[in-house]
Amino acid sequence: MIFQATQDISTFFTMRDLRHRVVEDEKRSYLEAGFTSKALSGVNVDYISVSEHNDVAIRISDFLSLRVPSENFDAMLETLNRLNHDYRFAKFCLRDNGAISVECDLPQSTGTDILGPACREIFIRFMQVLDAAAVAIVRTWAAGLPAQN
Repeated sequence: MIFQATQDISTFFTMRDLRHRVVEDEKRSYLEAGFTSKALSGVNVDYISVSEHNDVAIRISDFLSLRVPSENFDAMLETLNRLNHDYRFAKFCLRDNGAISVECDLPQSTGTDILGPACREIFIRFMQVLDAAAVAIVRTWAAGLPAQN
């Protein structure tokens, strides 16, 4: 089932010639849009909807496809906390398995008329923020020490 929010975002992305695909199952639908930037390749941003309300969870799972060893969790958490402070609209998370994800949620009250433009804006901001964040994350991952700005 494709929920209305997913359809609205897809329509807007299509009108703006942004490549994407829509995926659906019994519980959710989501739009996946990928990008390549100066520092990154193959980053997928998922816009997930689980109801007919404009509830959109924006997720990047397994950012950078690396695993942080448990002995480096403290250093990585310090780096991710700094990134969370610097880029307040996005939340960088360290999963129990050492994967890093990036999250953002739209308010449920986001109107249908601005849902597509808001998702496009977040997509563009993610491209900019993740380029900068990748450097700090990789430095911490490689050295096992918090990255310095």
